[in-house]
Amino acid sequence: MFSVRVYDRNNNAVQIPAGVRLAPSQWAAEATGGPSSATIALSGDAQSMMGLATWLAYRIEIVSDGTAVWWGEVDAVRVTTGGIEREMTLDGMANRVKVLYSTVVAGGGVEAAEIDWVEDATSIAKYGKRELVHSARGNMTATQAAALQARLLATGKDPQRRLQFADSDEQATGEIQCRGYWRRLNDVYFRQLAGLEEHNPSGGTAIPVGLGFTSAYLGFIDASSKKLICEATGALLHVGEYDGLKFVVAGTALNNGIKTVSSGDGREPVSYSSDLISLGADDDLYDGGKGLEFIATDDMIYVSGAAHTENNGARRVKTTGISHIEVSPGWNSGFRDSGGSGPTITILRGNNVTIAEDVTNEAPNGSTVETVTAYGQRVYQTFALGYNDTWTVNAIELRARAVGAPSDNLRVSLYTDSAGAPGTLLEQATLAGSSLTDSVEWVSFAFANTTALAYGTTYGLVIDRTGAMDADDFYEVEIDTDAGYSRGALALYDGTAYQSATGDLIFRVLGATDTATQITDVVSAAGIEIDTTLVESASAIYALQYRGDDERAMSIIDDLLAQGTSTGGRLLATTVSGQIVRIYAQPVATSRLWVWRDGTLQAAAGAPALPGWLPVGVWVHLDDVLLTGVWAGLSPLFVERASYQPGKGWTLGAENQQGLDDLLGVLQG
Repeated sequence: MFSVRVYDRNNNAVQIPAGVRLAPSQWAAEATGGPSSATIALSGDAQSMMGLATWLAYRIEIVSDGTAVWWGEVDAVRVTTGGIEREMTLDGMANRVKVLYSTVVAGGGVEAAEIDWVEDATSIAKYGKRELVHSARGNMTATQAAALQARLLATGKDPQRRLQFADSDEQATGEIQCRGYWRRLNDVYFRQLAGLEEHNPSGGTAIPVGLGFTSAYLGFIDASSKKLICEATGALLHVGEYDGLKFVVAGTALNNGIKTVSSGDGREPVSYSSDLISLGADDDLYDGGKGLEFIATDDMIYVSGAAHTENNGARRVKTTGISHIEVSPGWNSGFRDSGGSGPTITILRGNNVTIAEDVTNEAPNGSTVETVTAYGQRVYQTFALGYNDTWTVNAIELRARAVGAPSDNLRVSLYTDSAGAPGTLLEQATLAGSSLTDSVEWVSFAFANTTALAYGTTYGLVIDRTGAMDADDFYEVEIDTDAGYSRGALALYDGTAYQSATGDLIFRVLGATDTATQITDVVSAAGIEIDTTLVESASAIYALQYRGDDERAMSIIDDLLAQGTSTGGRLLATTVSGQIVRIYAQPVATSRLWVWRDGTLQAAAGAPALPGWLPVGVWVHLDDVLLTGVWAGLSPLFVERASYQPGKGWTLGAENQQGLDDLLGVLQG
């Protein structure tokens, strides 16, 4: 009833030697992958059986009444004669080898290194690609690693020979061990370099996004050794926290233009009110409450509430004390004698920022509004793909935080680049300021996964806020001040134009594809004996596609299949006859295609199943098994694995059902 067909690596039919008899004794399959293993018993002339070692990696089909019921490759040939079992096997072969190792560098440090793939083309042509990524133990030089790699290839490129003693028997026996093509995915690795463009150094420097303010209390002091910009309400507190920050001043009479932070004073602003304050004609200010300890030399203070209005306004502090200060009459003006303490007077002292540029002494009048706009109202980073492929944007990640409590959103916009400035808007995404913490960390902006990025095109990321600039509530993103990104440049918007800046944004642009599509990509790249992959059902689950390390292809596919479908169902992949992989969603339990009836496996219409066919990946209804009460849930069962032995019949294993062996024993026909 059962026979064997054999085909060589070029798909030519192979004649079975006259002195050898082949008898399939057992074969199995699984819902994921299809045919998994098979054993074919050998008998006949010992020398002829040993000659079947030339069949290693040949295609085998087990045939029932002219129809193939199992297919795969010859994995091992075993022949026992004279009490010795001899085996030739593909297990343990490696005809393509990469070595990972650690090496000592100058100064005594240890770094990870690798020797890229080397291969034996003759072995690959004869037996198919069989890869090994070997992690070496201990530290070694590149020369030592290359020697290790050569040794691994030399010993692994040919089938492995094994020998062991067995019971002595006058008659020679043997067997062919076969495995399904799906399991060949364990022999190869996969790496996907498309789907990620990033600049991710180990450290970064925070810069503000959306920092700025308007104020009627902005002053400038030329203090000879230092040049100060002052603001009476504290609006400069955060500006002074960024050494080297450039900002634009507008609306003043004498000091408009670009300024650069040298240092800030870091003090919290103070508003001090007292009815014990008096003013003297010699530019003195007295406080009977001794509360002037918050004032320092060269501070700008702003006085209000004085009985004589000419005593109100901005003053530059000359000398200090807790109960007495003196101001500089040459900067704005001094004081007129107030005639003693009287009405409540308020003193504002904000912050000073030392800047690199020269300034002209200028005092605020309390009514003219002036503007300070920090570079970084928009942060613009250009980038281009480093790997030659096209993929769609699923997410963009930045290192960012919220400063204060911004009530708007942080926004990332993807543009084409136009000569170093944003060109055409492609897509944008936002994160609520309230969702960011006060610590710089990676944050992810979700994109629609529809905007395609092409190799050879320059793009740009614009990071900005959706609301107005603010002195206290804004955002930070991290940049690399070493400018270590080679495929783009950084520019900062000053409120009017983009200005080139030293550094690069720390960012990640990520792509994603449907998991079913990714499985297709992995199988196609594997270069094994699978001709076609058919996606019958997309998963509608999008997973990040980039994989920077070599991973076993089977491990990747197992992970992708485990994610299932967007509707909560299983995603399956199986190898069908003709070396084709089907990717499909698990059928619903109501599909009544197969039943166990009258002690046999039958189609729903009543026709018996083809002997030896393995009903994996289908639902089987148990029609003639008494299943009531709590047992009713055992039917129908989804066949996860199945095996067949001539003369014994089927053994079925069900999905997610433990303790079912006794029941399934009934299903052996």
